[in-house]
Amino acid sequence: MLTKSVLTKSELTKSEIFRALLVIFLLVAVLPSIATAGELKIVDARGLIRALKEVRDSSTVIVTIESKPSDPTVKTLPTIVLSNVNGLAGDISGQPVSNQSMRFENVPHGEWRIQSATGPLEVRSVEIR
Repeated sequence: MLTKSVLTKSELTKSEIFRALLVIFLLVAVLPSIATAGELKIVDARGLIRALKEVRDSSTVIVTIESKPSDPTVKTLPTIVLSNVNGLAGDISGQPVSNQSMRFENVPHGEWRIQSATGPLEVRSVEIR
């Protein structure tokens, strides 16, 4: 003889519990990768956007400035930093690539301003890798 089991409204079936656990697992597995994605924006001292890219991880930024032919005695690149516009992160110092370019490693998403202790720079190009 077969009997039917009748569930009350407060009882959950095994399949409903399994589905709920599966949804929770997927949210925990997928959300961190979505949360880390963001926009990386590099602006110059005047606030002009020089580079913009959607990134998932920290990126490398290459900043190239115009050399000043009016002062041929200057052979070194001025000290340049990327400063977080929102102030939520510290400045990022770069490493010279040439006498006109600086490489900044591990730049997280957010808005970053190109700054120099010597004053505003003429930015020729900015590349986000």
